[in-house]
Amino acid sequence: MRKTWTVRLALAMSFLKTYLLQAEHLPIEVCQARSRSIPFMTAPSGVRVNKVKIPAFPYRVRAEAILYECLSEEERSLLGMERKPQGAKPGLRPSEGLQVNEHKTNDQDREQSDSESDSYSSSSSLSDGEWEEHQPLYREQKQDPFEEGLDAEWLEYIGDDDEDSDSNNENTSANQQKAAVLYLHGGGYYTGSKEEHRVLIGPLVKRLGKNIRILTINYRLAPQHPFPAALIDALTSYMWLMDQSVSEAFSLGSTSTPSRATLYQNQQTHEQPSTQDTFQPHQIVFMGDSAGGGLAISLSLLLRDYGCSSSLPQPRTIVTWSPWLDLSQSLPSFKENALTDCIPYENFVHQHSEVVDKMFEHEGEYVDPERGVRVRQRAQVYCPDSQLRMKYASPIFEKDFRGIPSIFI
Repeated sequence: MRKTWTVRLALAMSFLKTYLLQAEHLPIEVCQARSRSIPFMTAPSGVRVNKVKIPAFPYRVRAEAILYECLSEEERSLLGMERKPQGAKPGLRPSEGLQVNEHKTNDQDREQSDSESDSYSSSSSLSDGEWEEHQPLYREQKQDPFEEGLDAEWLEYIGDDDEDSDSNNENTSANQQKAAVLYLHGGGYYTGSKEEHRVLIGPLVKRLGKNIRILTINYRLAPQHPFPAALIDALTSYMWLMDQSVSEAFSLGSTSTPSRATLYQNQQTHEQPSTQDTFQPHQIVFMGDSAGGGLAISLSLLLRDYGCSSSLPQPRTIVTWSPWLDLSQSLPSFKENALTDCIPYENFVHQHSEVVDKMFEHEGEYVDPERGVRVRQRAQVYCPDSQLRMKYASPIFEKDFRGIPSIFI
């Protein structure tokens, strides 16, 4: 460890490095599932979690169209995006250019899960006959758990402080004092979750106080959903956030907290909050760690390149913790800091997994002599080598950072 480290930091780095070394014995799918189901990854005391669903339509549709507009012809070809997605009219928010999903669902369908694994947990309570009847539904959910949208959650501080907790949320001037953080978790783009990061974000929620809410999302992970899926989901979440009522967001923790089904139902209606009551860009901060930090900066670059500042302005600022800005890992610091870095310098290694076969069909694998299993030599599965230097994947290769807000690293 470095001489400047505290014992607590040294232990945390040692724990993370040991965890990553143990993960070498597991396929990527198992690492993904564990990151969303570790029992002790709960919110700290004084922090309440309110689950929401960010619908895929119209927000993801619009995000895909925006990304297409900002890519060059060469980049579109590399990403297989030759056809232009059908989005909303240029310069409009999703709520202004597209109608919200009119799909009718019953009460059972509106109940969203906290994680992908929760979608199947209720199967243990079904009888054999009921299981046979519902098995196609569970199989369909497992095939595409992101079809309806993204699982997300608000984190709020409900402990004691010196602030006046009885402020009128419906007062416009009071709402201007409120703010939201869009937090993008780390995990190398192929693991990590909002559930896993509660233990990291919880203390931050307490420090920020009752006037700030943190919104975290489970964006789609590689290799099942490679680049630019995570970037599209980040933009989707930002557009959804700007359509949310400040008053409603800061009343979720009251005694009359709506159910998850009610929250989801409200998102499917045509009613939109007044623009005076929705979150404005100066009330929003992008934040993320590791891959999430790089994703936050990539999102800001995308907003700048889109150029429609009136409909998709920049957030107030960006805060990142050790952002992953160079997916090519070509800078000298990767080697120079290898001994004190919890991330393996030679890249991640995992047990052979079927989900990475297509991505690595032209790359090598070897048989571990100690474990006797097939192992991939590379688990940087977010994008192939041909896309590593694209600025939306590795922001360090952007030559001009003018037009984006200040970044605190």
